[in-house]
Amino acid sequence: MAAIVAFSGLLKQAKECRSLYEAAGIDLPERLQRFLSEGVPAASRTKESPGVIVKPMPSPSRPSGVPPEAIWLPVRQLTATTMVRAMLREHGTSSARAIIDLCAASEYELGPGTLANIGTRLSDAGEINRDGGKWTLRPDIAVPVVLDRIGWAKPDVFDKNERANFRRLCIAHILKLFPDGLQILQLTRQLEKADWVHAPVSKDLIKTDMQTLMGEGLAKRVGNSGKWKAT
Repeated sequence: MAAIVAFSGLLKQAKECRSLYEAAGIDLPERLQRFLSEGVPAASRTKESPGVIVKPMPSPSRPSGVPPEAIWLPVRQLTATTMVRAMLREHGTSSARAIIDLCAASEYELGPGTLANIGTRLSDAGEINRDGGKWTLRPDIAVPVVLDRIGWAKPDVFDKNERANFRRLCIAHILKLFPDGLQILQLTRQLEKADWVHAPVSKDLIKTDMQTLMGEGLAKRVGNSGKWKAT
């Protein structure tokens, strides 16, 4: 029993030491890497070993014609402007009332005042034509494909706020794969290594994202460890 307790304490110290090295951005000493790879279960090594890249988050069914490099977002995380463009592209020339109804059919709430402001902005930018109360989107404007309340498009079609929303989905997915939690720097590195995270990544952005995810009830702090876990 004394031997088991002593080994458990040693393993705990080794993990704390690893966290300090990772927080400082320093590679782990080879002997520490060997000890941890032999001292933790295989399942944990798969998730925490240096250099391991986590798999992309599960994807909804991809609509026909959507390119393989496209990413996706629930429509509730699209901007109102993107949603209006998407409805006009999918359904063609439409009235303001019809646009509101089409958005509602995809469970996206869009008020008349917001739509009026969007219409003015898109008209001034030359993206739509408003003639006789009917709106028509210019054919060369790239917009997401919306199907089953999911918007699909190449990353550069989404604006910076939508790509930030996508990054937060990626963060929530990664946190679920690390039940012991990750520090901000560790999480940033996981995002940087994942070639499927098509969004800007930096330590400062991730700090802001964690506050947003905590407010949405999707992440929480782990005591005073500096780590974050999925909820």
